[in-house]
Amino acid sequence: MACYDVFYREEKVGCVTVEREGLYFVISCRCKLVSGLLRLILETESGSVVIGVCAPEGAQMGIRRKLPSKQLGDGPWKFILSESTHSGREVFVPLGGELPTWCLQNLERARFLVRSGQPGLLFSYLPGE
Repeated sequence: MACYDVFYREEKVGCVTVEREGLYFVISCRCKLVSGLLRLILETESGSVVIGVCAPEGAQMGIRRKLPSKQLGDGPWKFILSESTHSGREVFVPLGGELPTWCLQNLERARFLVRSGQPGLLFSYLPGE
């Protein structure tokens, strides 16, 4: 099991553990409680993947997700918390389940793409948008 720091506005606020289960990775994030709606985003050399929204759990917050290993790509990985759905770069959202509301509201900005064998939508954003 690998452990990675998670950052919010350049400050380390917790950790993310990544454990392989067959063709999947189980991602568990635990961090200090930060106000606002925050999404855990995985940044890789090939773009960003939205893991999901962190939920309050007592004095902390976190998320646990099981994702296909091909969706996450190869490292190096960096995990960040963000108020927005993106980190200033491209965001890849795999198809194969319910799409987040922000995806549906911005479909005109998306383009279809197959990344590591996984079909999905790629959203390009400009910094500060």
